Amino acid sequence: MQGATPDFLMPLPPDLERERARFQQKIDSIDQEDDPLDVYYSYARWLEANYQPQEANDSGLIDLLEQATQQLSEDPTAKGDIRCLKLWVMYAKYVEDSASVFNHMYTNKIGAKHALFYEEYAELLERTG
Repeated sequence: MQGATPDFLMPLPPDLERERARFQQKIDSIDQEDDPLDVYYSYARWLEANYQPQEANDSGLIDLLEQATQQLSEDPTAKGDIRCLKLWVMYAKYVEDSASVFNHMYTNKIGAKHALFYEEYAELLERTG
């Protein structure tokens, strides 16, 4: 998805549309960024703040989370970063099989040194029985 807002979403005010385009430009050249994790995390939080949860797919948030988690899953520095963990937790909330996401994270030691990992996993297990 390019920087423009899809037709089926409510248009953003011009200043927010410019900010969205700026984020998208950084994503499009993510390999040139000094801290790709920061770009992914900042943009994901921005999308969550500016779109309703039911618009997550249409806003590009889910695609962004898939791209981020895929790219960062092999980066040993990112795996231990709390921002990476938060991206994975965000992603897990939008997929059908959240448990498999947490199992993948645990197996690959993504965020496993943070209490937040266990808190979110426990919450998931309580919700799903």
